[in-house]
Amino acid sequence: PRSTPLYSSAASDVYKRQEEILLTHNGTTVAMTTYGQILLDSNLGTFDAAISGNDVLLKFTPTKTNTSVKLRAIRTQA
Repeated sequence: PRSTPLYSSAASDVYKRQEEILLTHNGTTVAMTTYGQILLDSNLGTFDAAISGNDVLLKFTPTKTNTSVKLRAIRTQA
């Protein structure tokens, strides 16, 4: 699909973050937004997206060491 909502959960040793990401593309450009962000004590990083060949890449750049991220795509019908 060209549009995908994702749930994100990030955590470091003491910090937590959850949010939803909406992502869509037209084959050459990716548009995304995040919302519903819940932070405990600190922002753990930022998301960015890009096209690479036939793939859409979602990148997380952490601001804290030992940060892990879990993503879950939400399947929708067009």
